[in-house]
Amino acid sequence: MTEQEIIEHLLTYFKEHFPTQINNRKDLYTLECNLLAYIMEIARKICESLLSECGTGYTKRRIEKDGTMYIAKGNDSCSIHSLFGLIEKKHARYVPEDDKEAACRTWYPLDAQIGIEEGHTPACHYFLTLFTGNDVYGESVGRFNEIFRPNGAGRLSLWKAQAMTNSLGLCLEEAKQEKITQVMAGGDIPEEKPVSNMAVFIDATKTPEIVEKINENNEKKRMVQYRDAKIGSVAQIEWNDKKNEVNLKNITHVAAVEKADNFYERVYTEMLRRGKNNTDNPIVFVADGASWIWDRVDSLAENRIEILDYYHASEHLAEAAKIIHGEGTEAFNEIYSRWESMMYQGKIKRVIDELQKTEKKMRGAKRKTIKTGIKYFQTHSQRMKYDEYRKKRFPIGSGTVESACKNVVGCRMKRTGMKWSSAGMTAMLQIRASLKSQQFKDDFEKVMLKAA
Repeated sequence: MTEQEIIEHLLTYFKEHFPTQINNRKDLYTLECNLLAYIMEIARKICESLLSECGTGYTKRRIEKDGTMYIAKGNDSCSIHSLFGLIEKKHARYVPEDDKEAACRTWYPLDAQIGIEEGHTPACHYFLTLFTGNDVYGESVGRFNEIFRPNGAGRLSLWKAQAMTNSLGLCLEEAKQEKITQVMAGGDIPEEKPVSNMAVFIDATKTPEIVEKINENNEKKRMVQYRDAKIGSVAQIEWNDKKNEVNLKNITHVAAVEKADNFYERVYTEMLRRGKNNTDNPIVFVADGASWIWDRVDSLAENRIEILDYYHASEHLAEAAKIIHGEGTEAFNEIYSRWESMMYQGKIKRVIDELQKTEKKMRGAKRKTIKTGIKYFQTHSQRMKYDEYRKKRFPIGSGTVESACKNVVGCRMKRTGMKWSSAGMTAMLQIRASLKSQQFKDDFEKVMLKAA
């Protein structure tokens, strides 16, 4: 039977069971919705038939696995969530031959072989996580079911969706940790999306985590604490002649809630993956004034340029001007504009000199605030040569990682009322970083191939 004959056969059946006359937009809408349900049901039945042709996974009565002898105990029926709906399947059950608690150690060889051991197919897992990785669970599952379960049968539950999402995210993190361990042991990893002119941006954003604590009455209480979700972004620096400005291309992200030293190993591994060792150009690091960032950046690259984020520096200038003259006053606007112009031209030492003269005339809390500002600029003065950076066409702002804090973490994980378990936070951070790095499909396939 040719493809055209198959289509004509399906069309005939569809016309016999669904209205096909189109007189208005409502008719067309109804027809397309019915056609979606029809196609999904056909795909579900085809998938069920093809899985049935795989057999049950039975090969012989006794099989050795991981040093344990297993014995076949017949076939069990199971329901599997495929991309197109719930399908029924029989699979051979094996249990340890000499284990008194054999029922607790059941093994289904076919499930592990084709990747359905968690009760869903790989494609179902991938597309479901595309939804849950981009929106809240309730809405994501609703949309997934509306598209892939249009007749309402075999819908994925919210609990199942959360379990699938966490499972994949933790697998991505496990794969990431294996790469980090390999790199820290002196091993090599394959380069992907290599860049010739690298910029690295590092920041962190507070993210709500649920923790259990014991109170004075020895009772478990669930509380919310805020953890630093650290973000690292690696990009290719390019120059846009038309706009006369820096462009950042092929941006990838890493994210985790972990100690700073561990996070720097993660960033270093990502830099190696992006071709750190195959460029003669200095690597540009841009960040705000956080000490946990700059205290460790020398571990990432010897040939580097360190740049204090221009916009954070400007905020500190504005704070000093506000303390001296009051926000919004004419004097405030005049002195802030002058200081910012000087800073932009790389004359931060002149700004510091003026601040020091002003600080001597002040008293109390205002003097203390100005003193703090002076120390900030003195600490980072070697990272504030903005005139040189602009001539060399380096980025001077950390908008990339600021945007990552919002797009990778905030948009999905910091909505009103959201709270995350430790495992759930770890899993979602890996999924979000992968999605926003435009490499989720590749990352998913690597994990699934390894699992197979």
